[in-house]
Amino acid sequence: MQAEEKEKIIIQKAALREIAKFVLTEKFKDKITKEKIEAELVFKLSRHKKFQNSQIILYYKSLKDELDLSLLKENHPEKTWLVPVITKNKSLVFIEDNEDNAELIKLTNRLKLSEEEELFKDALLEKVSDYMINELEMILVPSLAFFKDKTRLGRGGGYYDRFFEKLYKIREKIYSASDIEKIREQEQFPEPYILGLGVKEMAIEKYPREDFDQAVDEVIWF
Repeated sequence: MQAEEKEKIIIQKAALREIAKFVLTEKFKDKITKEKIEAELVFKLSRHKKFQNSQIILYYKSLKDELDLSLLKENHPEKTWLVPVITKNKSLVFIEDNEDNAELIKLTNRLKLSEEEELFKDALLEKVSDYMINELEMILVPSLAFFKDKTRLGRGGGYYDRFFEKLYKIREKIYSASDIEKIREQEQFPEPYILGLGVKEMAIEKYPREDFDQAVDEVIWF
């Protein structure tokens, strides 16, 4: 990809992110409306066969413009709920969402940390047990927008894209190319099943795409 073309895509993505943030802010500005959407989404997820058959689930702690899935966790205490944590080398690890890890999770969910807070977070992270990719059964991932081929537009950090790229390489080692094609056609993706949560107003047909952009297995629209 030429440098000029890459720069153009970066600008287009930045513009799309601002539009998506505005759309989400408008959609969620009324608390009652947001809670209704969350309740409907929790209902949909609870009835999803892949969710019902999954025990270890990676989800997320919501930001202001994201849907809160805490009700889903509360309704299903029998499942193991994990959250992603960004390490100092910019990779993701997965830890259990419980009281023991509450302080670390609180720090992780803040967009900006001081140098002292980053050091404290790293110290806490060294003491917790994390889960491996092959232990995950379902991944619930937020996004500012999704494109029609299920590629997601995140916030620009690339953490999920790098994680999904690693996951897909593992799938390729396990399954042949023809197996993967059949799996895609039948929409019977192997674990962990990646389920994106997308705002329907930001379902985009044409989009600026870079080589590292990754798709999810399915999108549930709200």
